[in-house]
Amino acid sequence: MIKIASNRNSIYERRTSRKLLAYNPRFKRGLKKEPLPIQESYFLILKHFDDLVHTQKAFTNEAGTIKVKRSRRGRVRGKDNETTLRVDCANKAFFVKITSPGDNPMAFRAGRTVKAYRTLIQRIKPFLKNQEYKVRTLQPLIVYETIIHGVKKNLLVSEFVPEGFEVLSKLKKTRDGARAIKFVERVNKEIGGNGLYDLGPLNVFFNPKTKGLIFFDPNA
Repeated sequence: MIKIASNRNSIYERRTSRKLLAYNPRFKRGLKKEPLPIQESYFLILKHFDDLVHTQKAFTNEAGTIKVKRSRRGRVRGKDNETTLRVDCANKAFFVKITSPGDNPMAFRAGRTVKAYRTLIQRIKPFLKNQEYKVRTLQPLIVYETIIHGVKKNLLVSEFVPEGFEVLSKLKKTRDGARAIKFVERVNKEIGGNGLYDLGPLNVFFNPKTKGLIFFDPNA
């Protein structure tokens, strides 16, 4: 079973003139001890990438221990350039975001994402001790640049959002959701901007029962 870091405030990176790899160091150590599940998952994605992008089919490895399925597709400024997947392997669920940024300045890029998370980790600290909401960030385990079918892609891998959480914007008509949105707006007002964006209800998950708020996928 792959162990994931309990200290989520670490993002290390290795950069060359052409590529970037950023990772949670404890997760990387877990991969060294048990690399096959993640490697198999990656090859499964490569093998069925076109079908994963355009269909809702689920694909499994021969042993039936790994399952990959599209979570959703997204558009950035009118360009259909983003695919998110759910990967179940090693007794855990992972979120995988894949984009083809091209020349679109708003699209997810590995380097900008690493910068945004580092900024968010530092600025959000005062809110982690909030008495009403349990605030945390769902940080990436791996962020890197690669080539899939001859096209440059940016990939982000994180844990999948725990059960019981929903995108906050979908709960805006509920009493708890509306109240949580006001809190998130205050957070955004105090720490957003100046190199840190996309902290609104679309990028926050909320659990009304536990009052948990998870900030995810910021932009820089």
